[in-house]
Amino acid sequence: MAAPRSADSLRRRVCSIIDIGTADDFISRGYDILYTLVILVNLAVTIAYTFDEAEARCGRLLLDIEAVTVAFFAVDCVLRLWTAKYHHPSMPEWKSVCAYIFSFSGIVDLLSFLPY
Repeated sequence: MAAPRSADSLRRRVCSIIDIGTADDFISRGYDILYTLVILVNLAVTIAYTFDEAEARCGRLLLDIEAVTVAFFAVDCVLRLWTAKYHHPSMPEWKSVCAYIFSFSGIVDLLSFLPY
């Protein structure tokens, strides 16, 4: 019986990490900073790729960086789906997942990697 508790506590901890952190939770704040940096890098790469000279010089590198950032967004979305039940504890798990998917944040998260 210890395994479900530890899996549940891991799930709760992941939820607290990927949600906006507090100043006293170093890992959660670090994730927030990492997430922001990944967004900025993705935007910079997307903008740089629109310039012919940048595409000619660094096209493959830009595409690789974009692939890594999009993979990060996909993993983040999966983690948010996995932990959705903690945002709506009164709902069944499948309803909380649906509530997340059709929320503004869920739609933005899906659009951050699905078109790729």
